[in-house]
Amino acid sequence: MLNFVLLIALAGHNAQSVPPPPLPPAPPSPKLDVGLGQYALETGQISLEALRQQFKTDLTEMDAKYAETGGRLARPWENFDTFKDQNTWRVMVQSRPEWRYSNAENVTWIYQAPDFGSKWPSKAQRITDTSDARGYNVRVTNFCTDSAADCTDYLAARKNTLAPKPFAGAPALALRQWHQRVATEACITRPISMSHPRYPPLTLRDGIGGTVRVGFRFNTCGNVRDAWIETSSGNRDLDRAAFNEVLKWQIDTTTLPEGRITGVAIAPITFRPGE
Repeated sequence: MLNFVLLIALAGHNAQSVPPPPLPPAPPSPKLDVGLGQYALETGQISLEALRQQFKTDLTEMDAKYAETGGRLARPWENFDTFKDQNTWRVMVQSRPEWRYSNAENVTWIYQAPDFGSKWPSKAQRITDTSDARGYNVRVTNFCTDSAADCTDYLAARKNTLAPKPFAGAPALALRQWHQRVATEACITRPISMSHPRYPPLTLRDGIGGTVRVGFRFNTCGNVRDAWIETSSGNRDLDRAAFNEVLKWQIDTTTLPEGRITGVAIAPITFRPGE
């Protein structure tokens, strides 16, 4: 069982039991407009064989990375083509609907799970990040190698893909432009959802608990656009479970302090194995 309390951490909004005496308003400081940088969203063309080869290349690179540390990470969707029952396949896909891999050139491929009876993905999204000292610069390309009819839903669901966060270690200007983009971007409000993270089974079995404080950034629609571990629970699995769940949240922006429609918040999430 777990409990969590959401703390809105916004500049100028501090909860206090006794309000301080009112102060004269400070003169407004000019807000620097750093611009939004460049973002492009497009539909690309790729053959099934070329997409399959890209997937194999990324798997090989992933294997090599983990081999350097003496470990091995299970490959995504191994043996999916051996499932004879479509219900079993559907349950397995729900547990891992997509797999992403980022290479050293800051190109990320996000592959969708293979169709029933196949071991190779036929749909993918490529994020090409060339952000540099001049600012944010990202291009997102959607690919679908299925028939036009089968690709319609996949491409429609991604036609409003929001600009992704620049790569880790991107220059400060690129990150500041992305923050400004998040605060002003056109977006779609989804049903409010701030679900509790699922307790990692092995951690629960071992009786391990803790509290992780997850920071996150959201836009005017309440879509969570970025997350980070503000304070670790001391357990990697608990931290990961909380982090991944917060990234899916849709917060209720009507509960924000007056005048605030976007910003940053912190969610302390507590895992208690005995409850």
